[in-house]
Amino acid sequence: MTTSQLAARLRVTRQAVVDLERRETEGSVTLSALRKAANAMECDLLYAVVPRRPVKDILWSRARAVAAKRLERIAHSMHLEDQTVPSEEYNQQVEDLTAEIMRNFPRELWSKEVT
Repeated sequence: MTTSQLAARLRVTRQAVVDLERRETEGSVTLSALRKAANAMECDLLYAVVPRRPVKDILWSRARAVAAKRLERIAHSMHLEDQTVPSEEYNQQVEDLTAEIMRNFPRELWSKEVT
């Protein structure tokens, strides 16, 4: 479909269609405008948010970051008291806390401070 044909279907000027295409390219087009264009082309607009990797992996990664942040504070205090935990034990603590966080799924999992 040409720009002129789409403009006629939308009952707008050809320049308005050119502007719509430009806004789409720039990422500033509205869903409403896209929906109107889709309707004019006898199409449906599908809008989706698709995870870049499996959701389970995303959740585990976030839970692990929360666990590491929590344990980091404790490890620092223990280091100041000369009670440092061996790295293998610390890593196991992180994994255990990660699993606990996954079971309880706290709100802080999505806290920006974790990243």
